[in-house]
Amino acid sequence: MTVISEHHFSTRLHQSTAPFSHFVRHGDVGYTTGIIGQRPDDGSLVSDDVAEQCEAMMTNLQTLLDELDLNSSSILRTTIYFTDYKDSTLSTLFTHTA
Repeated sequence: MTVISEHHFSTRLHQSTAPFSHFVRHGDVGYTTGIIGQRPDDGSLVSDDVAEQCEAMMTNLQTLLDELDLNSSSILRTTIYFTDYKDSTLSTLFTHTA
């Protein structure tokens, strides 16, 4: 049986010039990547502040999930890349959003 991937481009998130969809559903599994702390209107980062970027990223992810009739319990795994491992902001944010 052949399963066809469905690509979803959110109209409420920034449309990248790169050919990447916000979400890809393959059968009963979906994948998202590149959801970052950017403004939906122009794609610029909301701030240089890590906490503000993370809050915006979570808002953008929730926007996408809402469009797809999913919620945060549908998420299996997340990966965050950051450049300063000494920044304690992330542990505070995930305590706040959990």
